[in-house]
Amino acid sequence: MAQEKKILIAYDGVHPIEMFIRDLKRAGLLEKAEAIVHTAANVLLPAAANFSDIPSPTQELNGALSSMTLLEDELQKAKSIAERACVSLQKAFPQWRISSESSTIAPAWGIIAKAEKWKADLVVVGTHEALAITKKVLGSVAQKILVEAPCSVRVVHGTHEETESPARIVIAVDGSPDSEWAVTEAAQRIWKRGSAIHLMTIMDSTLANAVTASSTIAGRWLHKTDVHARLWVDRMHQEFTRQLKRTDLAVFSLIKEGRPCDVLLHEAEEWGADTLLLGARGVGKAERSLIGSVAKGAAARSHCSVEVIRRPKDS
Repeated sequence: MAQEKKILIAYDGVHPIEMFIRDLKRAGLLEKAEAIVHTAANVLLPAAANFSDIPSPTQELNGALSSMTLLEDELQKAKSIAERACVSLQKAFPQWRISSESSTIAPAWGIIAKAEKWKADLVVVGTHEALAITKKVLGSVAQKILVEAPCSVRVVHGTHEETESPARIVIAVDGSPDSEWAVTEAAQRIWKRGSAIHLMTIMDSTLANAVTASSTIAGRWLHKTDVHARLWVDRMHQEFTRQLKRTDLAVFSLIKEGRPCDVLLHEAEEWGADTLLLGARGVGKAERSLIGSVAKGAAARSHCSVEVIRRPKDS
């Protein structure tokens, strides 16, 4: 049985907390979990006055006191935002243990540090889709958390209007350990009856050339007798389909060609997916130590929520 998850919610009060609640209700999470709502104070204080001469001790003291007052006000605002969100979340998830906290650390680094210290399983962060720039580029705070967090990250895009219908989940698999863990994660969750999964692999040049690569980038799926990539991809899909069907999910296997991020997002939108699950690191050599470009692109451009899965270090 899956262990109780530790969920860290990065909340800035810009979006209504109901957006997060609707999304989390469709994420298949277990009935019991521990969650913390973390809100960072706005500590960008105004610049000091431009004195023509060196400021007097009185002016320096007044400036310091003013800054301290502003800082205390912003911290109190952050605390209130986190506490109100905590109350709403507790009503929506009565069996969760939920608390709130605020800090003066820069938003992204505060969340990353908390996730590391608390050993969070999942960080949940929103996006600012109302801003035109975020149609192409993920917000700086969300992007930093996505890249640097030590655990899985769920980027909420806020498209859900209701929570009672069966979920539609797309899982992208490419033979990497992180994508395999995405399947394991989906199989451990509790989905509404009638929920379905599209298990997708996009055949780009990296996967197509796996059978001739000097190193086995396809891991345990590739056999020495395979003459083309479709053989090991089919083998992988068959195993994952068996694993997912044991949870009574309807599973559809899709193998397509093209640019991975573009094809993946197109299929997810065409099907009306609620969630896109994919591994943080792909099989490409250049992406072994950093988050994969497909994961970053999907998180920025997807119409639905994207959960980027990192395999736990002890798994």
